[in-house]
Amino acid sequence: MPDGVVHLAVAWSVCRILSFRYPQFNPANTVLVMVGSIFPDAIKIAILTELVGYDVWDYIYVFHFPVGTFLLAGIAALLFREKKSTFLFLSME
Repeated sequence: MPDGVVHLAVAWSVCRILSFRYPQFNPANTVLVMVGSIFPDAIKIAILTELVGYDVWDYIYVFHFPVGTFLLAGIAALLFREKKSTFLFLSME
């Protein structure tokens, strides 16, 4: 739990500092960066699957690496109209 809070705090702080210089870091894009900062913690869903009786650690562990994070950011960016900028903000942190 604390590492997720730290990821969110660092993402918010970085975006807040960059917003003084770059207008692209508005509150909406700050939320995208914050969501992207918790993508490496997506492997914690495997804890819930263990409670049900499934072992998915070997399949989901790739999301903790940068390649998996970029993969999640790419999939999530498909849900938005501006895919390129959404992908960049999601994979920033």
